[in-house]
Amino acid sequence: MLVVGDVMLDEHIQGDVRRLSPEAPVPIVEIQSRRFHPGGAANVAANISSLRGSVLLVGIVGTDSSAARLLEELSSRAVSSDYLIAVADRRTTTKSRVMAGGQHIVRFDEECRMDLSPEQEELLANAVAQCVRDADACIISDYAKGVATTKVCQSVIAAASSKHIPVVVDPKGTNYGKYAGASVITPNLKEAIAVAGAYDNRFHAGDDSGILIEDIAETIMRRCETSLLITRGSEGMSLFERGAPPVTIRARARQVYDVTGAGDTVVATLALGLAAGLSLEQASRIGNLAAGIVVGELGAATVSPETLHRAIDNEQQAKRGFASLP
Repeated sequence: MLVVGDVMLDEHIQGDVRRLSPEAPVPIVEIQSRRFHPGGAANVAANISSLRGSVLLVGIVGTDSSAARLLEELSSRAVSSDYLIAVADRRTTTKSRVMAGGQHIVRFDEECRMDLSPEQEELLANAVAQCVRDADACIISDYAKGVATTKVCQSVIAAASSKHIPVVVDPKGTNYGKYAGASVITPNLKEAIAVAGAYDNRFHAGDDSGILIEDIAETIMRRCETSLLITRGSEGMSLFERGAPPVTIRARARQVYDVTGAGDTVVATLALGLAAGLSLEQASRIGNLAAGIVVGELGAATVSPETLHRAIDNEQQAKRGFASLP
């Protein structure tokens, strides 16, 4: 499996709040623990590895302490960093979340959104060409941090097309033209409305009242010529494929603690399912089950094959033709 995109480091700080600061009306968090986890495209790769898939990760990091920590976290999860390109003038994207009493208090972001230089784009394209030889599916994980440029996305899609393997895109922004030729794009509902609004002024980003999701999907698909899996939080997912009726997949989370990284889990599981020969609907249903598992954990979590298989069995998916992941 090849994952290309914006890699990040997630820091999860857990503490207690017992008093307010005398300096300002803000809580004082007494830190009890710190945990680090791969984020963004790196979390997608970690999810694939957790499901015992072989994964190659292509992206850019800085030459800072966050990059060093990220490489350690990837190594502990059996994810190779051989194709992560270190760039001195870019900061490694780091998101630090502070939790106390079960509440998300604040998040601190350190990041760089500078455009890649032509030389850096070429390095990424070369890495993609090298890695795709051993891939049976590709994922583009776009977090709008500068890596998933049109040139990089199209290099992934062209390389995958030459091998006749699927490309799953976790998108950002409204320029879906750079994803042209992908197998499936997985926006959330708010993102889908924004994209549809860029094409048709009937749609307004942030306001989904009175808007039919079928109209949103039709507007996007008419221009992008790709399948869509629109994630809808507690309402589950809606799958749209050309020549097939829409499919609604109900959410499976029993209790939601943290949605961090749920989208990464969906695209990782979806791509693994497609690589294993499942249909897009079958792979989407398994991705939905995997998302329902990780939102029950704090921080960006991953899913083991055993946990996912139990979830599939509990939902009696196997009886309806949903094969197990390898």
